Amino acid sequence: MNQIAIYGAQMVAVSVYYALKTLYPDVQVAAFVVSNMEGNPVQIDGIPVMTLEAYERSGDKVSKILIAVPENFHAEIIG
Repeated sequence: MNQIAIYGAQMVAVSVYYALKTLYPDVQVAAFVVSNMEGNPVQIDGIPVMTLEAYERSGDKVSKILIAVPENFHAEIIG
C-alpha cells in the first residue's frame, strides 16, 4: 500500500484527499501536515493533522508528500 502525507489541511488539501480516496483507493493518507496548527482541524476523516515538526518526530515514513495549498504559500513551504 502506498502511504503519503498531504501538506495542508484546508479546502485544497481536503479536495485532494477526497479525489485520491475516490480515484486511487490503494493510496493511504497517513497525515495532513501543516506549518502551524492555528486555524486547522485536529483531524480530517480520522486522519491526524500535525505540524511538520510533530510529523518528523513521529517517525512515520511516506513515499510522497503532496503539497495541497494555494499557490501563494508554495514558496514558504518549499523554502
